[in-house]
Amino acid sequence: YVYVGSAQNSLEKRIARHFSRGKRKFWHIDYLLDNPAVKISEVFVKEVARQEECKIAKEIGKTNVPVNGFGASDCKCKSHLFKVGDLSFLRNLRVKQLRK
Repeated sequence: YVYVGSAQNSLEKRIARHFSRGKRKFWHIDYLLDNPAVKISEVFVKEVARQEECKIAKEIGKTNVPVNGFGASDCKCKSHLFKVGDLSFLRNLRVKQLRK
């Protein structure tokens, strides 16, 4: 699965928050990551001057299966979480691998 999110202020703090346990749950991703069966295996980032979260989610949705409504309660996207076969499509989105 691939989740598309954004960080308005600090990318590092947002990523660290996703790896932490016992945090206050606010976003859909917080509830998903609270499940012990869910593990973050890789992190990819794309730093941009303006918000491109929805643009990236729509692009991923063209070739991958959306989990309808996940992470998209404040926009018109189908989803920001997608079931993917492999991650090769990420190269076309010009994202870089941050950690594995």
